[in-house]
Amino acid sequence: MLKSNRSITIFLCIVYFIALFIRVGIIYYTRNSPEIGLTYQIGEAARNLSAGRGYVVDDEYLATIIDRMYKTNRLVEMEDVPPPDKENFTPYYGLPPGTSSLVALTFSLSGEYRYIYTRILQAILDSFGCLIIFLLCRQLFSKRVGLIASFTYAVFLPIATLSTFVIHDALMPFFILVSLYFFIKGVLHDKLVFYLLSSLFIGVSCYFQPTALFLPCLYGLALLIYKLRKREIGHQLANTIKITAAMMLVVMVMTVPWIVRNYYVTGVLSPNMRVGTWAGIWVGFGEFQDNPAGAIFNEAYAWELAKKELGYDVKFGTPEYDLVFKDKVITTITEHPLWWLKALLLRLPRTLFYYNGLGIQPLCPDYQNWYECEGRQVTWANFLSAWGNGTFLQTVISYPYQAFYWSLAAVFVVFPVLFSVGGIWVLRKDWRKVVLIITPVVYLSAVHIVCFVSGVGKSLLPGSLAYIILSAVFIDHLFNRGKPVDNDKPAALANLQ
Repeated sequence: MLKSNRSITIFLCIVYFIALFIRVGIIYYTRNSPEIGLTYQIGEAARNLSAGRGYVVDDEYLATIIDRMYKTNRLVEMEDVPPPDKENFTPYYGLPPGTSSLVALTFSLSGEYRYIYTRILQAILDSFGCLIIFLLCRQLFSKRVGLIASFTYAVFLPIATLSTFVIHDALMPFFILVSLYFFIKGVLHDKLVFYLLSSLFIGVSCYFQPTALFLPCLYGLALLIYKLRKREIGHQLANTIKITAAMMLVVMVMTVPWIVRNYYVTGVLSPNMRVGTWAGIWVGFGEFQDNPAGAIFNEAYAWELAKKELGYDVKFGTPEYDLVFKDKVITTITEHPLWWLKALLLRLPRTLFYYNGLGIQPLCPDYQNWYECEGRQVTWANFLSAWGNGTFLQTVISYPYQAFYWSLAAVFVVFPVLFSVGGIWVLRKDWRKVVLIITPVVYLSAVHIVCFVSGVGKSLLPGSLAYIILSAVFIDHLFNRGKPVDNDKPAALANLQ
């Protein structure tokens, strides 16, 4: 293993460029892929931000771009679709403006309304996660664990892929990683400034994806468990409350401007920075066929239901649309609490084992209609069905690349969790460190168990940071077991600590 600081620096530089190469490769491979989230809404808001119009969108222009995307099954660049001569702008409040601001910056600097510049910038930023995770593991475990974690982060395709698309979640793993680094640094050094820096990055992340809004509360619980000793319960409890309050204050001060702005625009107070929460929860009920809410796991169905109950063509995602489902959700939970608790338990495995695209998915031919392309896609469900009816081998032979892709996807879904269990076992006598490491995955799991929405893999991905770190601990343990102890080189071994 590497012995000198110079060799470690060289290794980390190589790992960084490996990470960047992988991300740029994914960008090239998916350069024409249609958007996978709210890319066009983000881009339209960015176009207007860069033009000084504010955080607004032209719905008709958006509809034109999205319609072209469905017809061609390709990414539609705004540079190639001129806006109408007369535009009608409405305030956008779907999600905070962090990603749109980043896109607006690249629009302004490049002079073109193209997403490629934002994608490359995100890839560069996310690649620095290799260095941050090394620093985190070095201070909590050892340099060798840090090097293993750094390389794993570089080649972890789900995070690499997420960072290359223009969506709100793209940089969330990076932001949460930096936040976790400063939080652990604060725990180890007992300095308030590190806790405040941690909460600063949480606040920044909330302007991209507000899922982490209340993460400082769980940080506080982890801090209490880590520091708690029988003789100092009162002191540690008071100190934890003070630190947690300071962290939440920083986050709230940073997010209040967006909450106030949305209240001014919509007339609805949304402390969680989202306008459409209730509808998402209700649609989530629909994943269980026996749900007493009568919900169906389909947002199009929910939209039609809202139109029917309101008696007019309500716009999707508006406060009026969301309020249709508020009473339905509350009534379901209060009248059927046992069913709801059972639903939460059934969701738990899917918040620990989750899939996100790997960036090398099979692509459809250019200009094939989006719906036709979707109908021809071979997914993991097809292979499971083939296994059940005895045609699995024939299906694999017929679709070899799809079989390879979904096998690799299964590796990224299952093995990080299994290796993490091994890491927890290795650290069983030093379990307080495990508490610190698993904080993101526990928090995100809890959030998504309650507020389930479709496509949660990308929102859960910051929790994979815990899997990467614990897997590195386990791999380091296996390395040590298989390597004979060299009593003549104590200095080299000490250098890895």
